[in-house]
Amino acid sequence: MKLYRKQQDRKQQQHEQDETAYRIAMKIVKGQQRFASFLNKKASGLPRWVLLSAFLLCFLSIGAYCIYLLVRALN
Repeated sequence: MKLYRKQQDRKQQQHEQDETAYRIAMKIVKGQQRFASFLNKKASGLPRWVLLSAFLLCFLSIGAYCIYLLVRALN
């Protein structure tokens, strides 16, 4: 009956790993929420054109970097 015991141990180990992964995921989500609320508080007083230009700058820079990676991968 050692086979049954090994199967039980695997199930318990999988359960513990899932529980640990859930705790880690919740800590990450809480950190992201805290960071997002901090940024929202800081950005609430900025004019709309500043927010739009910052968004466009981030969007264009990430897009340029992705294009650079694609071109580099094709060479």
